[in-house]
Amino acid sequence: MKWGMNMSQDFMQLTSVDEVCAFLKERGSRHQNYHHYTSLQTLKLILNGNTWKLSDPITMNDLQERQEKGVEEVWRQTVFASFCFGESENMAMWGLYCFPRQAAVRISLPRKLMMQWLAETEKTADVLLSDVIYVGHQKAHQLRWNNRRIDITEMPALTNISHERIMTGLIKADAWSYENEVRFLMRLKDADNKGIFAALPGDFAAFVHVMLGPWMDQEARHLAKAELNALGVREKNIHESIFTGKVHLDNKCESCTYFLADQMRKKVND
Repeated sequence: MKWGMNMSQDFMQLTSVDEVCAFLKERGSRHQNYHHYTSLQTLKLILNGNTWKLSDPITMNDLQERQEKGVEEVWRQTVFASFCFGESENMAMWGLYCFPRQAAVRISLPRKLMMQWLAETEKTADVLLSDVIYVGHQKAHQLRWNNRRIDITEMPALTNISHERIMTGLIKADAWSYENEVRFLMRLKDADNKGIFAALPGDFAAFVHVMLGPWMDQEARHLAKAELNALGVREKNIHESIFTGKVHLDNKCESCTYFLADQMRKKVND
């Protein structure tokens, strides 16, 4: 598949699908760090095997993207790993992707490590590192990237961008724009072979950074650091969330809470 020319262009000047695709690819390679929010157990599996499991799109949480964006034929040939950019912690990502809470971690690949992984994988596979762009239809037909927007209502060349073949895996509804997603995509020759474990660079553990999640208590943090050190992660590359001990996400179902309150009220009234 032709990914498009590697070019630098301002987001607000994009006027064609090819330009959008090239912009996303170019920006995808610029980030200082690539973050992935997950669990300590998943991280240990990554380190033990020195591989990264690429996901089948049919298992992703945004089923609208899988069903309504891109081209079905290309989706069947696609697997990917998701990352996000931005130096601040993303509380939504902590909450959405880290279970159990007490074992939450953020894996961060510095740019040099990510580009090394990409270059090594490109030798044997059709891969792409690209930012994701977001599309909205509420007030106007808009494209959104990193809090910047283009109104494409009067731009015929972009009005059908959600269904362009080359944009498969690169465009989502703007309800997901808080993720600032970057994808490591692989296009497969064998559409039935979705169990892909992409080999990581041999020195991955030595250069990856890990942030321990805000719900880890002191004992859990101490144990996690020891386990990660034993797997090759350097002490200086293990960090603690600035929100440690300062985040409470209620796991109770709201309807259950209201139901119990209602039952208590009825008992009092009786």
